[in-house]
Amino acid sequence: MTPFSRHFLFACLLSLTAVAAHADILTIEDPWIREAPPNARVLAAYLTIHNNSDKPAHITAATSPAFGSSMMHATVEDNGVSRMVHLDELEIPPGGSVSFEPGGKHIMLFDPEKRFKAGDKVPLVLHMDNGICNFFDATVRKTQP
Repeated sequence: MTPFSRHFLFACLLSLTAVAAHADILTIEDPWIREAPPNARVLAAYLTIHNNSDKPAHITAATSPAFGSSMMHATVEDNGVSRMVHLDELEIPPGGSVSFEPGGKHIMLFDPEKRFKAGDKVPLVLHMDNGICNFFDATVRKTQP
């Protein structure tokens, strides 16, 4: 785990009382990571995030203690060529949902601490601009659910 990840995790742990009070703001649905070849250094996580509040929710980062670093990406098409762009922040409208799926938005996970196989659970954290951290596990799968 990088020093930056440790600081992020520590900040999230300090805000556990806020998480307990506001844990129902976001609902995480079907989080998963596609199983990668043995020597892969980059994986991707997918999920659907529901905003249960009456205000926009802003996700500022996605992290995992099981990876060296991570970032939110979107796949965009420009003149017939697909490419990934970094997302500094993601807004989810009140009562709305955003899906992270193959060929679209996803969480890029760099430098895994070990090889993850189908059935493994990988811890992930979504960080919000209000200091709330949403902890959940993504299941490693061979194919898309």
